[in-house]
Amino acid sequence: MASRIVLGTIAAGEFMMDSPDSESDAESNEMPQHRVWITKSFYT
Repeated sequence: MASRIVLGTIAAGEFMMDSPDSESDAESNEMPQHRVWITKSFYT
């Protein structure tokens, strides 16, 4: 049986990644919150 690969588009743009300081139940590896820029759309 052949496998089917499904791709999704990740659009160029920016977003805030990880937890803000105000989130009391965040794990230590989820901080500090920082801005991420994706400069070119891609498939994954």
